[in-house]
Amino acid sequence: MPRYPYHLLPSDKDFENLVWDLCRYLLGEGTEKFPAGRDGGRDARFRGQAMRFLSEVKPLSGNFIIQAKWTQVEDSSFSDKPFQRMLMKEEVPRVNKLIAAGELDHWILFSNRKKPPGGATKLETDLVNATRCKSIHLRGADEIDGWLRSLPEIVRRNGLDALLVPMRLEPQELHEVIEVLHQRRTIASDKASTRWNYPAYLGIDRKNATNELSDRYFRSVIRQQSEPYFAAIKAFLENPRNRKLAERYHEAATEIQAKVMTFRDRFEDFDFVFDTLGEEFWTGSPGLQAPGKKRLVRLLLHYMYCNCDFGEAAT
Repeated sequence: MPRYPYHLLPSDKDFENLVWDLCRYLLGEGTEKFPAGRDGGRDARFRGQAMRFLSEVKPLSGNFIIQAKWTQVEDSSFSDKPFQRMLMKEEVPRVNKLIAAGELDHWILFSNRKKPPGGATKLETDLVNATRCKSIHLRGADEIDGWLRSLPEIVRRNGLDALLVPMRLEPQELHEVIEVLHQRRTIASDKASTRWNYPAYLGIDRKNATNELSDRYFRSVIRQQSEPYFAAIKAFLENPRNRKLAERYHEAATEIQAKVMTFRDRFEDFDFVFDTLGEEFWTGSPGLQAPGKKRLVRLLLHYMYCNCDFGEAAT
């Protein structure tokens, strides 16, 4: 699942539109968006019983006021003191006026900020103490990402995919290695083994934990499908006759490592890194989509990872 760079949205209005679209899913189609201008502390509102907030099992009911607070600063946090002071000084008085007018029971504030452990919870408590809200809910970038995982239509409507700059990998180096390996695939199959030794690590489990690769992906995809061929790949690359191809392999691995480290924060876990790398290679070189070659791309990526050619080393 990609982590969307919301700070790259064209304007705060685009973030407000995203929040409104998301609230139509969480609260209901009756979520009303306020027009641009002085909103008195309101970007949208909903009245009635929510569909999915806080959950489908225990939905909240009443008068909801929704606010969207967008920032262009990538590493912003709910713990930032200027942000907290702004909420207390500017938003709390507005919220109290809405409560006094009978327009607000639940205040939901969405932001593309990060939520440090405990920091947002304390801020919620401070805001509740400063108002008479029945409940206050601060929702940050990670939670928005989590909802959007199952909402591709909202992603599409709000142009979030366009914010994801592709890795733009050059597949030519790996292409040459794959062509030769594909030609010798019968020999590789004959040399398939059942387990691979991981001498470069304190333990592959620790490397997986460091890179946030799921145990399910490692065991069902890497260990079961790719690992039996690692020994044959190692023997191929270490054969003096294949020195030039080994150099091409390492050139490709160097580029992949640079791209992965640059874009790593975009991905929730390393499972998605493998999928994205594969798509980049297949898109950049249609010839690698041929039967057998597509599988070799994924196999070589798994070998690179397990051979410490990319990804963070175990700590």
